[in-house]
Amino acid sequence: MHKAYVLTIAAVCLFANCNDKRVAAQSVRHEEQHTGAPTKIIEIPVNMKEEREIQSAVEKGHQPWRLSAQDVACAALAAYKFDVSLNDCILEKEGKVKAVVSSVKGGSRYRVHLERLVKPEGIWTAKKIEVFGRD
Repeated sequence: MHKAYVLTIAAVCLFANCNDKRVAAQSVRHEEQHTGAPTKIIEIPVNMKEEREIQSAVEKGHQPWRLSAQDVACAALAAYKFDVSLNDCILEKEGKVKAVVSSVKGGSRYRVHLERLVKPEGIWTAKKIEVFGRD
């Protein structure tokens, strides 16, 4: 079944003239997200005073990347020394106040849970990292 799944992804990419690894990664990630429990869960401490200060700075034009769940998740993974790049981080779902970003790198998979804690449509804050695999 796995070979057929990979061949289907490859065929779709060829017919769609797709060379973006993120499309293939999303398909693999969708299959993997339903298997197994995390091997490690990191609860990220949040300082609401700092979050409000960051929100204020963003509203003044500083650090606009904090409005992107994908960018904030990638920064959180880097802060915890997980070797991922922005291209490795895929937005799984985004609601008004919660988002989930995932990443696959090497033999490990990561899922970052984010929330908008200061205000709706404000900055994203990483709250939890789930690690699946070797790390």
